[in-house]
Amino acid sequence: ILHTTNHPVHWWNGNTDLPYVWGMLTHTLFICAVPLFLMLSGANLLSRDTSFSHFFKRRTMRVGVPFVAWSLSYWLIMHRDVDIKAFWELFLQGRMNLHMWFFIPLFGIYFSIPFIRIICKHASRREMECYLLISLFLSSVMPFIFGTIGWFFPNYIFPMANQYLFI
Repeated sequence: ILHTTNHPVHWWNGNTDLPYVWGMLTHTLFICAVPLFLMLSGANLLSRDTSFSHFFKRRTMRVGVPFVAWSLSYWLIMHRDVDIKAFWELFLQGRMNLHMWFFIPLFGIYFSIPFIRIICKHASRREMECYLLISLFLSSVMPFIFGTIGWFFPNYIFPMANQYLFI
């Protein structure tokens, strides 16, 4: 549903006609699916007790390989004329196609989960509270401050405090 509402929501032509209102309504109702999916993925992965190598092999095969395959497919279909620098920029930012952005925060979660699992298993309540406060600061306060003064704050620098992990 979110993919079908992208056009009226993101390319608004100034008309508040029925397609725009319906697109905004459905987009607003279903946009929560993205953070919910990421939270459920993180919660399910935190409860599994697997080795680092097994965890990363499994995620690479299930998500990494399709990401690379689809990125190359979209590149061949849509971006063949870009130079190598633009190719890597599109690839690393998950922008070969509009929906590919979703992989980047998912990779941040997958890379962070084994470490967060260790923190959750061995940290005291006080240490967990400190971690959550630092995460809140890095995922909410810092972007707000930087945005207020007109600077860009790349929230992907510290993936363990990324807004999708903090939610």
